[in-house]
Amino acid sequence: MTTTTARPRAATALAAVCPHCGGRPRRTSRPSRARQGCRRAVLIVVREAGEVTAKKVQAILRKAHGPGTVEKALADLTAAGRLVNLRDKRGYRLAD
Repeated sequence: MTTTTARPRAATALAAVCPHCGGRPRRTSRPSRARQGCRRAVLIVVREAGEVTAKKVQAILRKAHGPGTVEKALADLTAAGRLVNLRDKRGYRLAD
């Protein structure tokens, strides 16, 4: 007669989803939909200021969003074509 050790259901489900981490939950990046509020705030700041550097945006949004979230939002908006950064030391501006 053999005895088997039953795994908890949650660990089995995690092992099925993430077999290389042995059932332990792994860190994942924040979903892009969670940054949606930060993207809106960045667009408002840029619209009001006209041209603004990344450091200035971070300083303005410091209480509401972390610096990494603001940087990712700026990168997302630039990749989507809603913001333009010409690398002329003047900062980000809205795309025409």
